Amino acid sequence: PNTSFLPCGGERYHLQMTEAKTELPTNAQQLQKFLFGDGLELKTAESVISQIKKRGTDDIQRLSSSVLSDDHFAQNLRDHFLHDESAKRDQKDAVFCMWLYEWYRAGPAIAQQLVVRFFPDLIFSYLSRLARERVPPPALEAVLLGIFNLDATLNPNPVTFSPPSISEPSIYHGVPSDGRNAPTGKKSEPIIAEAPKKGIRDITSQTRPMVLGYLLLKFANYLLLLPPTARVRFCQVAAELARTGYGPLQSGPKSPSLEGNDDSESEVHNDTAPSDPGVNAALRMVLSVPRDLAAIANADPNSAAAAAAAPTHTHPSLLRQHSNHRRNRSSPRKHSALRIPLPPEVMQALIAGLGFCLDDPQSGAEAMVAVNALRDRAQYELLPEVTLAADALLAAFD
Repeated sequence: PNTSFLPCGGERYHLQMTEAKTELPTNAQQLQKFLFGDGLELKTAESVISQIKKRGTDDIQRLSSSVLSDDHFAQNLRDHFLHDESAKRDQKDAVFCMWLYEWYRAGPAIAQQLVVRFFPDLIFSYLSRLARERVPPPALEAVLLGIFNLDATLNPNPVTFSPPSISEPSIYHGVPSDGRNAPTGKKSEPIIAEAPKKGIRDITSQTRPMVLGYLLLKFANYLLLLPPTARVRFCQVAAELARTGYGPLQSGPKSPSLEGNDDSESEVHNDTAPSDPGVNAALRMVLSVPRDLAAIANADPNSAAAAAAAPTHTHPSLLRQHSNHRRNRSSPRKHSALRIPLPPEVMQALIAGLGFCLDDPQSGAEAMVAVNALRDRAQYELLPEVTLAADALLAAFD
């Protein structure tokens, strides 16, 4: 049968399914051997995943439970998305992302939990490769867009809640059945907490914050159901997203998982003094010359007083040297990694998940590092909404 990778996707995401006779994996080790095998064709992987789904819900639940508790499988998948630079990277991307999308819509809740576990690594790999290559990785963008559109299709109604009202019964009070002494308060109207999502065709610079923010909030809703290692990894990803390419923005704690940014400290320019000796000397001479502006303005240009009050060095030369110095100071700092753009919606979604991790003894230390990193990044980029959210968390756990 013919199918499409996405329910609302573009033409470049369409895939063809064909039948193939392959041994079906039944546990995490067999699935890992199957997915990470060299030379695995996309059509073969699609056919095998389709056959597994046809075997029933029980088999899907058993396989999902085995993979969810296997940290080695998660590490291998993470290493591929973040570090694989082989010629078959795009082909493997397509296989893994096809499996993630098909498994997400397989049906059982534990299958969705398994896919949601990889959301932080998928998003980090997507944003880092987008910043490095300037082109979004097609398979990663397809699976993120496909899951967003699938949720938009399955949940067309808005999320609402009703504020408490004395005119309606609650767990604290009731309304008399005969109507006597009934409260006369006005009935409260439901408030829309989350508007219904609409499927989108492509991820653009305008829709990317909405898609990534929604997926991170969905991950935050699943944190209680995920293994502790998944929560720790989420905190590490949040800190890496905030600090990659920026180095230590301030003197907050640094996560031991952040590697490759230590060399950036030696490259930070000193903001109090120029590094060029020639500019240093020129500026010192300019500052040491007494400049009486009134004397210069009122005196005869040919008089001795005007000559003594005016600077003794050529102005254009000094200004040109000073301009070069300021341009060097304002240029981007050189770091070992490119900066990853983070919209405010994505940063707020990360903070929402970190609020849960802060209260977890196994991930609390990493979560504190990540919140400080996001706060420093928000202050650096002048994002008051993110700064206030991070400050509120830090104050609550101080």
